[in-house]
This record gives sequence, structure tokens and C-alpha cells, in this order.
Amino acid sequence: MAESYLGSVLSSNKLLPLRETNQTFLGQPQAVLALQSVQQESYKVMGTKLFRVDMLSTMDAEHFRQIQSDQLKSAIQILKRSWIDAIRNGVKQNLDSLADDNELSLEIKDKATYETSKMKSFVTTIKYVIRVFITVDGDCFDHICLQMMEDFSCQLIEESCKEYSRFFKVASSYDVEIHGTKDVRSTYVHPFNSTIKERIPLFSLELCPKDGAFDFSVPVDTFTNDPVKIFDEAIEMLQDIPLIETGILKRMFMGKPKHLKVLAPDSEFAKSIRNEILEDVKKACSHLRQYIRQYDDFLEFMNMDLTEYVRSYEEKETSLSEDEHEIEERLREKQKIIDEIPTFITAGMFHIKLESVNKFLSQKCDTLIRMIMSLSAEKAASKSKTVNEKYTEVYERLQVPYKTIEDIVELEEYIKEIPKETNSAHEILEEMLSQFEFLDRFSFQLTDEQFSDKWNAYG
Repeated sequence: MAESYLGSVLSSNKLLPLRETNQTFLGQPQAVLALQSVQQESYKVMGTKLFRVDMLSTMDAEHFRQIQSDQLKSAIQILKRSWIDAIRNGVKQNLDSLADDNELSLEIKDKATYETSKMKSFVTTIKYVIRVFITVDGDCFDHICLQMMEDFSCQLIEESCKEYSRFFKVASSYDVEIHGTKDVRSTYVHPFNSTIKERIPLFSLELCPKDGAFDFSVPVDTFTNDPVKIFDEAIEMLQDIPLIETGILKRMFMGKPKHLKVLAPDSEFAKSIRNEILEDVKKACSHLRQYIRQYDDFLEFMNMDLTEYVRSYEEKETSLSEDEHEIEERLREKQKIIDEIPTFITAGMFHIKLESVNKFLSQKCDTLIRMIMSLSAEKAASKSKTVNEKYTEVYERLQVPYKTIEDIVELEEYIKEIPKETNSAHEILEEMLSQFEFLDRFSFQLTDEQFSDKWNAYG
């Protein structure tokens, strides 16, 4: 009868029944029911993961940190509180009814008595039951010794750590070739399954102009440091999982709480996981550093002082043809920016947004073009003033009233000289008209004064 109770608890016909000794507790149904409770709660905790490793969407670094933080808090809550408390409560509910002189009484307080008691066998069996859930091969039970609860916790934790490391290896397994701002070839090579040929980038970030250079919205070192930092924080938070005995045998374990010995931060296993993660993310981040160097050719224009450039250009007193050449050169430069800087690019496990770089450089080209056109418009307006002044002078001279024959003769002589007097003005007028036509081709918006000068000259 007792063995059937235990068989129902461990749910395996491969387990060797505990030998009948004077320490056996199998004849007490309360103990078997308590073990059933332990079994049920252990089933629940088997799915606990320290890290979230099932993400198949692209996210920014902050979102990734938040997801891992939430997952870790949930796991810690289960391991430190929910799981341990549920086991303690299950044991207490079933054993509380026993008399104080029963060897399974929770009121036991003498350690020497505890070491040879049925309670000791019972607690050891709890640890054994827990061990059942992390053993793959049932046949190994023929040789297994009763294991400490630390084994279960450590293995659960180590498995989560391995999955976390594997996650980054899978997420970062790209062969990347970078030949230009828009020529990036990313080939996914799954490290464990060659039939998988594609994977969505894990992280999203933006390339931005910043302090005279190009930089990412998130420092590259963040993607190197954060995964390791998250791992270290998880290990640190796992260092104070309480022992079961201290909760159910409070009269014996009074004073400082005792904790499970789980994965140590400086253990060889932890160092190995840490190094594996660091190696994978460093390789992935090298693609970011290589890609940003493709923008070196744009740095000179990015840092150009437009006001100083236009001032220097004005001093050259350029001709209309030179202005046209300068504008066309700047338009070609803008088109190059549009053609060579896409809205986004994928480099391994990174989705890089490029809109702000494209917009910044294109707008700077537009600004420079407008400044040069404004300079050309000012020159055209200046010419129109010269033409207006000259023809106004001729007009006013012709309006002078004549009173004598000599005045008429003098006026006739002046009229004969008008073509010579206005010849230079006519040349200036043609230059002015060409400059305004040039500005019209680019739909340049004249100021009200420039617009007035233009049409006065036409008139």
C-alpha cells in the first residue's frame, strides 16, 4: 500500500521504491499527499525561463532590455516566492495535523533528533522528487543518489543561461559584406539548422548626424555590453533562493535564513556563457562600425560652413555661367545623396534607419543651392537697378523743356548719342534677363523688391 502511494507520487514505474527502514514515512498518508503537492508544484516550475528567447521581431535596445527585465522579474518571483511558498504550504497543510510527538511533526526543533528522524527522510525525498523533473533518462535512477535541491535549481538556471547564449548565437549568425552605403550583403547562416536561410534582424537603430560626425542613435557598445549585463544581473538576483527546510521547520532553523547554492557569478560555467555571448555580439557589432565608415566621404560637406562658403564664393565675382555650373554641381551632389543613402539598410542582426542622414544632407544641399541662387538674384537685381537708372536718366533728359534753337540742337545731338549711351546698359540688361531666366528655371522665389526691379527693367 505504501509503495503504491509513492508510485503515484513519482509517476514512474522505473523508480526503485524506498527501502522499508525505521525512518520510513510511507505509512502516513499525510506525507504522501504532501509529496503529491511537491510534484504538482515542480511540474509548474519546469517551464520557468530566466530570459525571453522566443523573439522573432525587430526591436530597439531599450525594448529588448525591458522584455528581459520583465521576464527575469517574473522568473525570480516564481523561484524565490511562488514555487518555494507553494511547496512549503503544501507540506504544511498536510503535516500540520500531526501531533507534536510524531516524527513528521513540523514542530521538531532538535537537530540531532532531526538527523535520524522520518522528517529527515521526508525532506530528502522532497529533494528527490524535485530531481525527477530534470532527469531525462529514467534508467539512470538505478544509480542515482538522493540529490540536493540545488541540483534542480542549478540545472534549471543553467539551461536558461544556455538558451540565452544560444539565442544570441542564432540571432547574430550572419555573413556580412559591406561595400558602400547601400551595398550591404547579409547572408544568414543558422549555426544549428542549415535549412533555415533567413532571419529577421533582432535590433533596430538609426544613423544620425551628431556633433559634426555620423553616429548611431544607440552607442554600439550598448549592444555589446547590455546582453552580458542582463546575464550578470540575472545571476546576481538568483543568489538568495531560500531553502525549503527553513520555511517548514522554523523552530529548528531560527536565525539567519539559509539559501540554495545556485550558479555562482565567477563559476567556470558562468564565465563560459558570458564569453560566448560577448564573442557573438562583438562580431555582430563589428558590422555597425564597418558600415558607419562608409559615410566618411560625406563628412566634408556635412561640416561645411555654408555662410563662409557663400561669402568666399561671392568674392570671386562669378559669372552667370559659373553660377549655373555651381548650382548644377550641387544638384548632382544632392542626387548622389538620394541615390546612395537609402531609407534603411540591414547589416546582419541590425536594421539601420537612414532617413535622418538622407534628410539632413539633402536639406543642406537645398540650403546651399538657395543661398547661391539668392546671390545670383542679388546680382541680377543690382543689374536691373543699373539698367533702370540709366534709362531713367535718358528719359529725364528727354523730358527737359527746350526754349531756344540752341536747346533743340543740343537735344538732337543728345538723341544721336543715346544708342552709345545705352549700349552698356543694354548689355547689362541682357545679362540680367539671362540671370532671371536662369532663376526661373529652378523656380527660385524672388523677394518683392527683386521682383519689382525685374519688371521695371523689362518695362
